[in-house]
Parts: sequence; structure tokens; C-alpha cells
Amino acid sequence: MVSLVPVSITSTQAYSQFEPKCTTPNKTVNYVGSPDTRGTFDLLWSCLLTIVACTWSLQYLNVPEQREDLDPGWKRHIKWSVRTMWPKLKWSFITVIAPEVTLGKAFGNQLADRQVRRGWSQLAAEDGVPGSLLHASYANMGGFWLEIVGQPENTIDLQEFYSSPQGQLPRHFLLSGQDIIQLRIKRIIPRLPSISREEIMERDRGSGESFALSTAGGQILWITIQITARRARGLTVSQLEIAVIAFSACAIATYIANWNRPKQILRPVAIRIEIPVSSFDKKVTEIQAALNEARSQRGRSLFDEIIPSALRGNKELADIPDGYAGLGFLYMGIAGAVLFGGIHLAAWNFHFPTNIELIGWRVASLKDFRKHLGAFLIRRRPRV
Repeated sequence: MVSLVPVSITSTQAYSQFEPKCTTPNKTVNYVGSPDTRGTFDLLWSCLLTIVACTWSLQYLNVPEQREDLDPGWKRHIKWSVRTMWPKLKWSFITVIAPEVTLGKAFGNQLADRQVRRGWSQLAAEDGVPGSLLHASYANMGGFWLEIVGQPENTIDLQEFYSSPQGQLPRHFLLSGQDIIQLRIKRIIPRLPSISREEIMERDRGSGESFALSTAGGQILWITIQITARRARGLTVSQLEIAVIAFSACAIATYIANWNRPKQILRPVAIRIEIPVSSFDKKVTEIQAALNEARSQRGRSLFDEIIPSALRGNKELADIPDGYAGLGFLYMGIAGAVLFGGIHLAAWNFHFPTNIELIGWRVASLKDFRKHLGAFLIRRRPRV
């Protein structure tokens, strides 16, 4: 019991409070300068605003699941609204907890887009349609989906067909860029979809978030200038500001990796195929086989099993790509963790209220930096 007394006293003395007392002018003036001190709330507000602005504007997500005519009613409308917002909320939370994961995701998607562009641009030249990196990114985000429409015949009524078991087969398919290339190679679709760069940008609802992006950029610039000026003048910089600088560094790298991607596509462009109802089931089976073949050819790397399924998204249109691009996600995520932990080492000799907090900061920063740096430098070949 005696040993508990010093600990209790230390933890009590660790918290202290200072109330600045500023004088007020004794007559009316046109301008009152700011006090030469900053409060804890001012510091918290500036840092948290930077983190929130960066987190929300960092999300470049796939096209959300489409409701179509499913689940009518206002209760179902609320459910689908939540389902539409859930990916952004999920990835915003992940970004706050581990910004290096979002950085790795952006880099992995960049590699996947460039892989698709090679095949897409070749077929686009044959079909006479645009085939830039933007189009590959748009396709990989789920910007296109396959819509199969039954073509009525003289002896078969279309309404009767859709009510039959044959008409209950899937008529909509989520597509990635590789899926579209595979369907085009097998001539299931006669040509690649034609959409201009301007049309893609018009469908990008994320362009309306320019204010959030500008706010995030302004906050990063402001806090960087502020910290640099304070260090140059020999003033104190808080640990929270160092953490925000680390977060901002990962955010800037993520912005660069997502530079060519549309930000928020809510509705895909339909690639329509009309099939006579007499051969509907045969054609749907052929399409499903082609898509399964395309997805099996992507391959899986040694590190794919490490990525949690909750981060991947649905199997048709994963948030994190497989194969070579998935390997890029892991390596860039590790590099981001090295960057994030390395910047925290700048507070090695900062003042902390207690020695326990000082040791905890040093151990956490050093462990995170060394562990991920070692993992980044180790090169392992995928198993055959």
C-alpha cells in the first residue's frame, strides 16, 4: 500500500492548469491583437480539424451497391442510405486509426489501374474508343456494369418469361476493368464502352467536395508553417502537432496516389446486352463462366491471406486488389507505417507530464518504425 502513494501523487501532479489573464482596453479601439499564448482548446481545434478534413477528403471509393427496384418503402430507403454511406464511414475510421492502410490501398489501386490500362488501351485502339488511365480507373471502381435484357420472341411473352425460373437468373453483373477486357476478348460484348473524359468528370460527384479538399490542404499548409515557425523561434511544439504532421504526410502521399482517379461515382454506366429469351439461360451461364475465368486469372500473392476480408469489400469489386497490386498495397502500407512512425520519433526529447508517457511514446514510435522498416526491407518470393 505504501508504494501506491507516490504513484497517486505523481499522477495527480501530472495535470496542471493555467488561466491566462488578458487586460481589456479602457477605451474603444478598432483592432485588438491576439494574445501571445495559445490555449489547449485552440491547439485541439486546429489539429482535429486537420485530421477530420483530411480523413473525409481522402476517400476514393468504388461505386456503391445499387438498389434499383429492390426493397421499396421508406424503412428500406433508410437501410440503403446507410449501406451507401457505410464504406466511406468504414474507411474514414480506418484512416484515423491507421492512415498507412489507406495509403497502401491507394497505391495498390494505382497499380491495378495501370495493369488494366495496358489491355484496355490496346482494345480501345481497335474499337475506336477512348482508353486512358482515367478510363481504366473508372472501370476498376465499378463505373460499368453489365445489364442483360431479354429480347422477346413471337412465341414467348416477355412478362411471362421474367416470372419463370429461367427469367430469375442474374441480369446485372458488377464489373471490374479486367472483367470488361475478358468479356470483350470473348466477344460477349462487341466493343469496349465508349465514354469521354468529360462525361466521367461530370459523373464524378466528388468534384463537389473541392471545399473539403481545399480545407484539408489549407489546414496542412497552415499547421506546417506554424510548427516550422515555432521551432525556428525556439517555442514549444506539442506531441499532437507532431502526430498531425505524420498524418498529413500520409495524407499527401495518398492524394498523389489517387491523383488520376475519380473521387465519387455513385451510378455506373450500363453495358446492355439483348439476348433472345430462348437462349437466355445459356448466355447467362456463358457470361458467368467468362467472369469467373477473369477473376481466377488475377492470381493471389503470398501476402493476400494477410489482408482481412473486411477490408477487401465484396468479391466482385474488392476495395483492395489481389495479386501483384495487392502486394503493392502491402509494401506501400508498410512504407507508410515507417513514415508515420518515423515522424513520431521527432518528439523523442519532448516534455511529457510523466515518465511513463515519455517511455510509452518512445517505445511505440521506435517499435512501429523498426518493425515496419524491417518488414519493408525483407524481400520474399511468392510461393509457386
